[in-house]
Amino acid sequence: MTTVKKDEASYVRVDLPGLTMDTVKVRMDKDFLYFEGEDPKNDQEHDNEPPRKFKGQIALSTQCFHKVDEMKFVVKNGVLRVKIPFKE
Repeated sequence: MTTVKKDEASYVRVDLPGLTMDTVKVRMDKDFLYFEGEDPKNDQEHDNEPPRKFKGQIALSTQCFHKVDEMKFVVKNGVLRVKIPFKE
């Protein structure tokens, strides 16, 4: 998990192997970014195992510094990338 603050926004990167845009939920609440998802596919060799689940939160600086309604995220190749612009 990586968090970087640049001139115009906070950027978050989280590895979520096997997950896609359809299987990940992201939301901001107060000073935290929450994410969760589930890999619906089971390993062919281990059909009795439950699907992998991911869940976490990241503390960001106070919400008054971010434009939460302009938050964007994408999941590609099992990597969640979030951009939360700063207020001017």
